[in-house]
Amino acid sequence: MLKVICDEHNHRPAQHLEGDPYARRLSADETRLVADLTRKNVTPRNILSTLKEQNKNNVSVIKTVYNAQQKIRMDAQAGKTPMQVLK
Repeated sequence: MLKVICDEHNHRPAQHLEGDPYARRLSADETRLVADLTRKNVTPRNILSTLKEQNKNNVSVIKTVYNAQQKIRMDAQAGKTPMQVLK
């Protein structure tokens, strides 16, 4: 049960969303680019710089690239046993 004591915000709306995870997420095209560059063994640092070159408004951080790469790896391993992945 939630009891609301004061329904007013205690801060003003944010002017910039650089720190917000919503603003750092990758678009579908950017995710495909990360997947393509990951398959070509490009380092995450260079992937991030490529993303920022293509879109000047991109506020993603290196952790965003790492998370996208992890998700790509997990999707590729879907349905395989651990031994099949090691082959």
